Amino acid sequence: MTGEGIDYSLPEFRDASGNTRIRSLWDQTLLPTEERRPPEGFSIGVEYGSEEINRALEAEGTGQQFSLLPTVDTSGHGTAVAGIAAGASARYRGVAVEAELLIVKLGVADSLGFPRTTEIMRAVTYAVNKAVEMQMPLVVNLSFGNTYGAHDGSSLLERFLDNA
Repeated sequence: MTGEGIDYSLPEFRDASGNTRIRSLWDQTLLPTEERRPPEGFSIGVEYGSEEINRALEAEGTGQQFSLLPTVDTSGHGTAVAGIAAGASARYRGVAVEAELLIVKLGVADSLGFPRTTEIMRAVTYAVNKAVEMQMPLVVNLSFGNTYGAHDGSSLLERFLDNA
C-alpha cells in the first residue's frame, strides 16, 4: 500500500511474463464514472484490477496507457517505497520480489476532517478486505506520517490500526 500511488508501468512491478503483480489499485483521487467505479463499500476514487492494469500495460505509448488507467504517482514516493518493498527487476530488487501488491493512492483530505486520517483508515480497511477476499497474506506499509495526535497509542488512527 502506498500513499502517493505507483508507476504501474515499471518492470519492477511485473512478473517474469511481463504481467503486473499489482492485484488491485485504488486511486482515491480519481472521480468515479459509469465505467470506472470505486471499490465495493466505498464512494470515492476508482478501483482497477490486474486485468485492467495489464490492458494498460499492453497499450501503445504512455498516452494510451493513461487513457485506460489514469493514475499517476506525482511525487515518486509511492513508487520508490513499493520498489524497496517488492521491486523485482534486474536493475532494482526489493525485499519481497515475488509479492503481489494491493496499492492505494490516498485521496485529498477533507477540509472538515482529520488531515488524511480518514483516507488512511479507508485504505487500510480496503487492503484488509481485499486480502481476505483474495485469500492472500497482507503486510501493510504505511509510509505516511504526520505530527498530529498524542503519539502514545491513543489517537484515532493509532486505535484504528490496533483494531484493523
